[in-house]
Amino acid sequence: DEAGADDGDEEDDGPATVPFEFEIQDIVRRGVEEGVKVDNIAMEVNGRKFAHDKTFGDCFAQILKTILFTMPETASRKEAFGNVKQLIAQWKALLQRFGRSDADQLLGVEALEIFVMDEKWKAHKL
Repeated sequence: DEAGADDGDEEDDGPATVPFEFEIQDIVRRGVEEGVKVDNIAMEVNGRKFAHDKTFGDCFAQILKTILFTMPETASRKEAFGNVKQLIAQWKALLQRFGRSDADQLLGVEALEIFVMDEKWKAHKL
């Protein structure tokens, strides 16, 4: 048995890296819940974008999905769509900063698809 040989046990070599998606979700969720200014959220997201070498579209998709998941459950389709419309209008300035190109916006459409397929959206009685 060699000293230092890999015995299958993983050792902690330092702090765990948090995936980009979770970092963006945390920044945006906190921003929405605490009413943080768009400029401050954008600055934090931009920092994570550069740190993880991601695109504006990657950020846009995570921002849109996270904003939508902050929506409370509703009892009717009309109320749910009203809430979606309100959230998008409220956070339009943030979304516009990252949804710059058609390619970025396409990633947003894909994120929207993920949202509407999720069980949380189905809880809105749709």
